[in-house]
Amino acid sequence: MRYDDASRSLARLRGLDRWGDEYDDVHWEDDDDPPAPPLQLSPTQQAALASAITEGVQERGCDNTLRAAEAWVTSAGLDWGAVQAGLQGRGGYCDCEVLFNVGLTTP
Repeated sequence: MRYDDASRSLARLRGLDRWGDEYDDVHWEDDDDPPAPPLQLSPTQQAALASAITEGVQERGCDNTLRAAEAWVTSAGLDWGAVQAGLQGRGGYCDCEVLFNVGLTTP
């Protein structure tokens, strides 16, 4: 590649940052994920769920399921489907992802 070609390519790349901001200003709604369903857990419940998941993962490891979360939700008498939707809507598709991605209130 010649210097002139490289120079023009670099100038185009520098312009992409500005173009990206302009695009986002116009189309920001199109790029956003839909809002996550409500988590429907109080801060106290979130802390208890986080503790139960932590204990479950420490005992058995993460088996790529929501086994520990479901066990706690069921034992607490809560609606598993609603809580599961809230967890998965925030990136919690297994017990360890709930701890890393969901942002539960912790004790």
